[in-house]
Amino acid sequence: MAIQAFIYRTLSYNLFDNVYGKGKDVDKRVEKTQAALKNALLEALKRKRLADITVSELCSTADVSRSTFYSNYPNVFDVFVALVVDFSYETRSLKSHLRCKECKESEGKLPYCIAVRKTTRYKDVVRQDCFLPLLLKVLENTGNQIINMDSYCELGLPPKIANNIMRFQMAGCHATALHETDDEIWCETQRCIDTFIVGGLNALRSNNHTQKEV
Repeated sequence: MAIQAFIYRTLSYNLFDNVYGKGKDVDKRVEKTQAALKNALLEALKRKRLADITVSELCSTADVSRSTFYSNYPNVFDVFVALVVDFSYETRSLKSHLRCKECKESEGKLPYCIAVRKTTRYKDVVRQDCFLPLLLKVLENTGNQIINMDSYCELGLPPKIANNIMRFQMAGCHATALHETDDEIWCETQRCIDTFIVGGLNALRSNNHTQKEV
């Protein structure tokens, strides 16, 4: 199934009102079953592409019946979505990242690029081709604070342009964080990227200010 079909099918219902809701009263048995299925998918992703993993395989690993699976998730991809949502809760908001001089952990959460690079639990999740476009779509449609457009909109940019610039930044951070394996080179690269981002934002701010004066 194509990535776009995966994404738009996923967005046909509100994830945070479904079985992925955080902070809701969830039956302990349901919580345990969903955790087992997510762990089963994480194990399967070590060996296979997401598209090649079956419901039967997850049921066997998690030791649950198919009927139990379908009472929790419509299909394998929805289990993957649940993992993407879980990952997002461990990540700092984009706004806090942009306004911080250093990429570091805060309140138990990491900046996106560091979270992608350091994660062990979600290592095979963030490397799936559909991960980033799905993450962006899910977060935009659920209001999760990892994506906060204020930092861009405050520059006077139209919302659609601000969204496109945010996507450009996220895609670049994602690709580079996964590509560079040398920690020393990564640290210097990260410093350069942060300088580049801040410089770009300042240039946009200055350009918009100049246009308003003309």
